[in-house]
Amino acid sequence: GCVVLRSDEHQAYPRAIRRLRDRTFIHEQTSSKVARTTKNPLFAVNLSDLLIRHSSANHKRETIAFSKRRQSALYRLAIWSVWRNYVKDRSVNRPRGTPAEAVGIGTRPISVREVLGRRCFPWRVQGVRGWLAACYFGRIGTRAIGRCVAHEARYAV
Repeated sequence: GCVVLRSDEHQAYPRAIRRLRDRTFIHEQTSSKVARTTKNPLFAVNLSDLLIRHSSANHKRETIAFSKRRQSALYRLAIWSVWRNYVKDRSVNRPRGTPAEAVGIGTRPISVREVLGRRCFPWRVQGVRGWLAACYFGRIGTRAIGRCVAHEARYAV
């Protein structure tokens, strides 16, 4: 099927989409004034945004705890994503399993011990290339920092 990109009506999105070479998707826009209920096409992303702002100091509005580097924000969001999809139940009051279980890519919640127990090196995991590999190796730059130096471990692998 065709990929559908859903967004609100922010003016920057159509401009950014026009710059893309591959535009083999449909762009659907939803007004930000539409009620943020489960019927809203942007419900999943609105809920994620709410939970990220609630649980991460660096994503709260008007804070001095903002991430100074994009790399750090990506690390925090990667950790949040694993926690949200594989560790935390979908409901606090009525246990229903994790989101990973709901879509069939998990059979049970995984523990923090399991998450941290085995390191997944990019060269051992199929499909880790491009921006994901750059993120893993700490090579995501921050425009505001002129000379953004990535840490190069000389003695560790």
